[in-house]
Amino acid sequence: MKCKNFLISVVITVVFGCIVLLLGYASGSPLGNFFDVFIVLIVTRWLVIAFGIIVLLLRLLKILSDNSSLVYILAGTVNMFLAVVGITLFITDQADMEWLHQSIGNLLVGFLILTDTFMLRAVVKH
Repeated sequence: MKCKNFLISVVITVVFGCIVLLLGYASGSPLGNFFDVFIVLIVTRWLVIAFGIIVLLLRLLKILSDNSSLVYILAGTVNMFLAVVGITLFITDQADMEWLHQSIGNLLVGFLILTDTFMLRAVVKH
């Protein structure tokens, strides 16, 4: 079930990323083709990291007992995806040091969630 939910979350993440890129490029903003993409990326990053922290807290408080749920795995996958995008933008000189520092937060949250999902046992046994 974990692998199936992971694959579903990867597909959701990639589809969302492609839609954002296509709509952002097609917008023809006077500030540049990818200006809209960066705005969506900034907003998405903060929403996803907040969502990931909330899901992690629910898991630590044992309110969310199943570490194989699609929502939990999706939070980890999207955080890891955004971290990789941020680090890639920094390496290619498309983003500054602040962008990299913010991406490390996404990397940490995504790593904790995916480690809990695939390497740790369930907190509550059914």
